[in-house]
Amino acid sequence: MADDNYAQTANEAKYIALIKQYELFLIPYESADFTAPTGLDWTVPAGLGPLGYSSEDGATLHPEPGDDTEITAHNGDIVYSESAPGFWTFQFPGIELTKRSVTAYFDTDVSATDGSITVTKASTSKNWRVVVRAIDQDDNKILIYAPKAKISDRDDLSLKYSEQITPNMTFKFFKDAGTMFKAWGLAKDFTAPTGGQG
Repeated sequence: MADDNYAQTANEAKYIALIKQYELFLIPYESADFTAPTGLDWTVPAGLGPLGYSSEDGATLHPEPGDDTEITAHNGDIVYSESAPGFWTFQFPGIELTKRSVTAYFDTDVSATDGSITVTKASTSKNWRVVVRAIDQDDNKILIYAPKAKISDRDDLSLKYSEQITPNMTFKFFKDAGTMFKAWGLAKDFTAPTGGQG
């Protein structure tokens, strides 16, 4: 007789997530009045807006593993293996040319007088705090916070009649006070403990 429960008890469609909307906030790392998120209900600082629309490809959180170190014995057996911590990146395919996205992309400030930028180098040196807020298909919240990030890669700006000018940027996360990034809402089966600490 067949066992109707065999290998069929752990599948839960409610734990699947598709990102319906998301927004990226960039805060200068040195900002004195910034309050870091401590959960899903982070309050956006007054006057701070998201980077706005991104392309239909969506954003990408990417792990970059560190180099492997292996020690072999006299006969070739691997007797020890260790991986360096590596890092994470967040790729944002932006399509809005706002002051914040232009500032980040060109690593320079937008003049408050005439809106110009003065570019003196092609490298990036500004550090940012990155907050990503998202909702899935069921309107469940997701929040990702990287306390220290820097732009590690940028796509070319296409100045072409048939293409949008897209300031696509990839942010590399660095450890700050021991944390590379923190995220809430990704484990959809998490239930908050009741009656004190769990």
